[in-house]
Amino acid sequence: GKLKVHDHEGAMESILEFERSLEGRIASKRFIPDSGITGNGGVAHRMRRMLNLGEYAGKVNQDVSYGQELITQFANEGERTKGMYKYLRQVDVVLERIDPEHWHKYYKNMVDEVVVDGKKVKVKSQLWKDLAFLRESINVMDSKLKLNGIDVVKLTDDRQAEYLERYFPRIYYNVSGSTTEDAAGVLTNGASKHFQNREYEDIVDIIGMSLGTHSHQSGSYMLRPLGERAGMYFTSMHKMIIDRQTVDWLKAQQVVIKGQQFVDGYNTERQGLNHLESLIKGKLAKVAEPDAKDLENLKATIGSIDSKTLQGLSLADFNDPTKLADLTDDTARPYIKAIAERRHDLDQLHQKKVGNVFSGNKDIAGTDLSWLDGTLHNISEVEQKAIMQYLRVSANWFQKLTGAEVLAKGLKTPTGV
Repeated sequence: GKLKVHDHEGAMESILEFERSLEGRIASKRFIPDSGITGNGGVAHRMRRMLNLGEYAGKVNQDVSYGQELITQFANEGERTKGMYKYLRQVDVVLERIDPEHWHKYYKNMVDEVVVDGKKVKVKSQLWKDLAFLRESINVMDSKLKLNGIDVVKLTDDRQAEYLERYFPRIYYNVSGSTTEDAAGVLTNGASKHFQNREYEDIVDIIGMSLGTHSHQSGSYMLRPLGERAGMYFTSMHKMIIDRQTVDWLKAQQVVIKGQQFVDGYNTERQGLNHLESLIKGKLAKVAEPDAKDLENLKATIGSIDSKTLQGLSLADFNDPTKLADLTDDTARPYIKAIAERRHDLDQLHQKKVGNVFSGNKDIAGTDLSWLDGTLHNISEVEQKAIMQYLRVSANWFQKLTGAEVLAKGLKTPTGV
């Protein structure tokens, strides 16, 4: 049913009196205006301040920048009062701004009277139960994420945003980044937009901004319908769970593990060859002291260099100033040639095993992996790079599948989570 604000004689004063009480002030302390400790963060107080009603009438609105612009849209104080009652009925106000134990103080249809053993007893209404369920569903979803290895609090913190326990997703009509699907119905992006600091923390400000006349305001602050937002949020969160499971599954595949071992070995030997060549050229130039960085890096990588390429050279040859002291262009040429040939062979092998065919949403051997774009955005930057590397290494493996998109579709539905 629809929310019904108390409208009997003296009802608004009762609401304001509650917000001025110790219990009310504690409940809304997060929203106390910056203009002074005497301000009140209660939702009714803030709406009256926004609309210049009651004790705020005629005063400069100090805690909202759009206030003067907003009140010009109402013909008189009576219309502004009607507007306030209308805004108090917005479900986001109930879910974000008022604790469930206080709902009955604002709304008259949060309590029902039933007869038990011949006596009238007040019980929570079905509307109260429905709203409480909706409010709690976000916490349940967050708990489900954590059970699947995703810490929403940490993820939010990693994105320099503040995790809000009293939270319901705000998704606007004119803001890009909502969930999208490809032609086959595979979800292609996810929840990244949900983990950003809010420009306006208080839903009262969002209501005010949505009514603004400035072109940059109204369209950008119009909230999508509650059910649509809830659906988008839960779909995104389930996708995040699927993403994590998909990444873990990919990383556990032998072809991925062996492929990564190859890439690690390639990078190490390639680095070793570069330092070996640099040290040989130092000997050739009769440099008295070998480059310390080259020596340190060759020490760490020489074990990975192909023995044919080394041609009997060792780390000791570069630490000892008497070794290779008579090196000339002619005697150095076999070493330089061996290094160049090994580099060529390594690069050819790397191109064959890894290649450079995967970039962003491009295909791997014709396999549609566009669904991974959203997947990779939901993990850390380090893991993104690792998984991208795994996919490059595993190009031939993906080609053998009937299509990696089948995997995405199979994992897509939340029923399997």
